[in-house]
Amino acid sequence: MPKEHSWKVIDADGARREVRAVRHAAKWRIQSRTSVCDNWCYHEQPLLADLEYLRELIQRKYQRRRASWDELKEVEQLVKDARRAVLTQ
Repeated sequence: MPKEHSWKVIDADGARREVRAVRHAAKWRIQSRTSVCDNWCYHEQPLLADLEYLRELIQRKYQRRRASWDELKEVEQLVKDARRAVLTQ
């Protein structure tokens, strides 16, 4: 059964953005949409800030036993990979 985590962010230019992370079959899919557009956009390479927020969210849920250790480790690996990609550019 897929697990879904969502949150809202206000960008630097003041636009509201809703971000959703779905884990299904041990794979994470990150998608977002703005308050102007109703279509969800899937991200092959999500923003580092979104991944870091997802990690914090999963850590809080793990402490309350609402997320598994595997989910936390998978998200931490995604953050590490995204940081490496940023550094190599």
